[in-house]
Amino acid sequence: MELQDELQRSKRVLDEKFFEAGKLRDESNAKGDQVVDLRSQVAELERDIDLVKSQRADMFREITRLRELLDMKTKESIDQNDRAKALEYDLQKTSIRIAETEKVIEGRSYDINVKSTQLHDNEKEIARVKDLNNH
Repeated sequence: MELQDELQRSKRVLDEKFFEAGKLRDESNAKGDQVVDLRSQVAELERDIDLVKSQRADMFREITRLRELLDMKTKESIDQNDRAKALEYDLQKTSIRIAETEKVIEGRSYDINVKSTQLHDNEKEIARVKDLNNH
């Protein structure tokens, strides 16, 4: 009987171990599936990381291009500002020359008006003298 009991106990232990092995196998399969899923997620994340790195490199190139463009536009702006200042200076000089020329013209116009008045007066005087001589 003892051997039979021992055999029964061994069968129960073996059944328990077989059942436990089945559970462990199922767990192992589930864990294997999780590992496959995780590896798939890691691969996807690595692709995403590569994409982000590529986008970052593109953005860096774009930022660099925009900085160079900004530097060029800033230089253009400074050059145009300098040209505008030079033109403004030339315009001021021209305005001063125009004002001086206007003064000369005003002086000459005054002289012409005075001489014109004198001429008119002289012509009247000549006409009066002619009238006196003819009478």
